[in-house]
Amino acid sequence: GDAALADTLDRLERAGAVRHPPFASFCDLPLDEFDAYVLTSEWEGLPLSLLEAMGAGIPVVAPLVGGVGEVLDATTGFPVPAFDDVSSYLDAFLMITANERDALQRAEAARARIESSFSVAAFDARLDSVDGYFRGAAAVADAAAPAS
Repeated sequence: GDAALADTLDRLERAGAVRHPPFASFCDLPLDEFDAYVLTSEWEGLPLSLLEAMGAGIPVVAPLVGGVGEVLDATTGFPVPAFDDVSSYLDAFLMITANERDALQRAEAARARIESSFSVAAFDARLDSVDGYFRGAAAVADAAAPAS
């Protein structure tokens, strides 16, 4: 019902933009159709969609805002110095299209970083390494176990 939004959507459609329906999870997307994942946020924590794209082996272009720099650097993707630096996004796209091999090597390095440091297994291993962290959980499990 918003006339300004309707006008904006109409202009985008005339310019060739394609609107896609919402999705329930990242893996529902047609990932094999993506040449890159692009994040344009002005601020972030550590975006789950970024971790998912990196874990899926998709080259990533994103600004170094919030926690993005914890996983993204020039070895794992295509960092952009500022969210509004359009020329840096364009430079990254040109690098991806000019050297697909390099883009895929960075994407593989990103996947390896996600698996080693940000996966469920890595999280569990870090918790397990904290002495006594699971002691309370073990006690609860033992108390709930049927007596034999």
